Amino acid sequence: LRDQVARRCQARGWSGWVDTVTDWLLACLQARLPLPHAPPAEHAAAPVALADLRTCLPEMEFWLAAQPLSARDIDRLVTAHTLGGAPRPPLRDDRLHGMFKGFMDLV
Repeated sequence: LRDQVARRCQARGWSGWVDTVTDWLLACLQARLPLPHAPPAEHAAAPVALADLRTCLPEMEFWLAAQPLSARDIDRLVTAHTLGGAPRPPLRDDRLHGMFKGFMDLV
């Protein structure tokens, strides 16, 4: 793992961060993550660590119906609920018809 991190850090001029990033990544992989309650169970499943998983989908595709939606309205919601509302270039004020396609990282 350290070799992989080192290669990526060196490519970006971050050689001084190799150990810090490696330690952080290991902590993330080993952290016990609570799972939500799932009906009809009354109790959540035992926490799981990413390092314990045997399978995963690196990028799970999803589709979401979008008929008719305003890009400006969606952009306003995304801005309000991500990155602390930090300003960014707005989406064009178009109407959306059809489906949104996206990907969720590391499912």
